[in-house]
Amino acid sequence: MVLETAVLVEADQNITDRAYRLGDKLDLSHSSHQKSYAHLSIALAGKRLSLPIGGPDNIGTAMYFIGDGFTHFSIAGSFLAYGLAKHDNRAEQTASELTEAIITTGFATQLLKHITGRESPFVSTEPGGQWRIFPNQADYARHTPHYDAFPSGHMATAMATLTVISDNYPEYRFIKPVGYSMMTLLGFEMLNNKVHWASDYPLALALGETFAKIAVRKGRVETTQVKSPEPAVEKTETALSSVHIAPFASATGAGLSVAMRF
Repeated sequence: MVLETAVLVEADQNITDRAYRLGDKLDLSHSSHQKSYAHLSIALAGKRLSLPIGGPDNIGTAMYFIGDGFTHFSIAGSFLAYGLAKHDNRAEQTASELTEAIITTGFATQLLKHITGRESPFVSTEPGGQWRIFPNQADYARHTPHYDAFPSGHMATAMATLTVISDNYPEYRFIKPVGYSMMTLLGFEMLNNKVHWASDYPLALALGETFAKIAVRKGRVETTQVKSPEPAVEKTETALSSVHIAPFASATGAGLSVAMRF
């Protein structure tokens, strides 16, 4: 990952320029802004806030929307709704793991953005963008695009979502090819609209996959009963079968396990 990032940093400006020209040939929008279709009014602390509800309105913004947080939380919500409606524990667990992976990935990428302070391509003041390690956080808040390129939160979130779903549904072999294809479109569009450099991706992919794997592993441990290695009571073994009764503890409480061997 470190080697890939270093190589791409050297080639970033050339890659971005080529992607931008290819976007022109394909007649893709260079804008990352979504169209506002409605507004959600919320009363907060005696004040009324108006939040725009937007979405893509062309192919370019649709490709960029693949990595939007709203997209991935909607996927998690869909798994939860299906799980509750169908009493499907796997779908409910997937929703929980997606939420955990998205939140932890988002936190990690934001922390690193606030540390590395890299310029986005569309505001870059030098080839490859300037790096301002440990930038002034007040300046960061006022001029965010000048500091928040590295790593890509969109790419990290997309990778986290794909990893959780593919690990929970390994029998559906189309998930990874479809997911990686969509992430390729996302990666190209973020070069085309000059939101990210290519070198912003390797660390983002590593973060997304890592936090997703942790969430999946944690979810499986919580739903697995931890059994005592030695049976407390054992019936006499016969030539045909044996029965083992042992206490166990799990996240939901204690009980007895019964194992029969034929």
